[in-house]
Amino acid sequence: MIHQTPTSGIYVGVDTHARTHHAAVIDQHGRELGDRQFTADQRGYESLMAWAESFGPVQITAVEGTHSYGAGLTRVLLAAKWQVRETAPGDKVDRRRRGKSDAADAFTAARAALSGRASALPKTGDGTAEMIRILRTNRSLLVRQQTQLMNQIKALLITGPDTLRTTYAKLTRLQLARRLAATPATTDPTTSVLLDVLCDNAQRWLDLRDRAKTLERQIHQLVRQHRPELLTRPGVGPDTAARLIASVSDHPDRIGNEAQMAHLFGLAPIQASSGNTHRHRLDRGGDRSANTAIHRIALTRARTDPTTRDYLARCQARGKTHREAIRLLKRHLVRELYPLLTT
Repeated sequence: MIHQTPTSGIYVGVDTHARTHHAAVIDQHGRELGDRQFTADQRGYESLMAWAESFGPVQITAVEGTHSYGAGLTRVLLAAKWQVRETAPGDKVDRRRRGKSDAADAFTAARAALSGRASALPKTGDGTAEMIRILRTNRSLLVRQQTQLMNQIKALLITGPDTLRTTYAKLTRLQLARRLAATPATTDPTTSVLLDVLCDNAQRWLDLRDRAKTLERQIHQLVRQHRPELLTRPGVGPDTAARLIASVSDHPDRIGNEAQMAHLFGLAPIQASSGNTHRHRLDRGGDRSANTAIHRIALTRARTDPTTRDYLARCQARGKTHREAIRLLKRHLVRELYPLLTT
């Protein structure tokens, strides 16, 4: 490990993991000053900070995974008034050339802090937006489990006796679950086992549905408390608003303008020009959950809002296809919703 004394501030990069974090320090000229591994706990965080400050005043610290493995470290650094930036993993081409190690990844993060590539502010990971994100994650899990159970129920009915299949045909999922949960026992051994399994799965499906509905009500209440003005916009329902709030989070400083929010949502046009061809393509990155929310709003307005239909007609009159007109509408929606999500 090299240890030199820089003439001014130093830059720190941290490669985070579940149990350990690897930190690296460089000076303002990019020279490697040292690296070390620390435990991913409070004592390790404090040791990392003391070790980094032994090289000189810390200018910027770039941390991988500020909202996953590096969440605890990020909270401690922000509480100590450190300048923290979020950085992505190292370049894959560079990794193939020089190999993969924690120290190399930490130095790559430090260079990203020095060069300015690591410019994103970390999410705070608290507040109403974080509560909404946690509730939505749990509800999504319950809904997936519901789908698996219902698929199992229908598969058992398809392969079961004809009397059962015809009895429960043409029922909605909720009607099917309620009928099966209340089905009395039978004396036929084979049918009895099948009905017991169907009844158990139906009761579990109903229980998951009730728990998902409870979480949905909590999410809607938080949305109404946190961003009630969102719900006044055409096409924006509680679930769509919750997606947007969870994506933008409760840290509006991460998004300086509506163009940055368009990039975050994967709705900004990307240059795809070459030679005599000058064109843009759709951004395929960004937060896909927020992208889905904006897509829902656009389709809802296209069906129900006369002003939106007029706008789409004008776009198509200028030679735009329907898909291109919808993309323009989505970009307009980002511009409209930006002040409501970041104020």
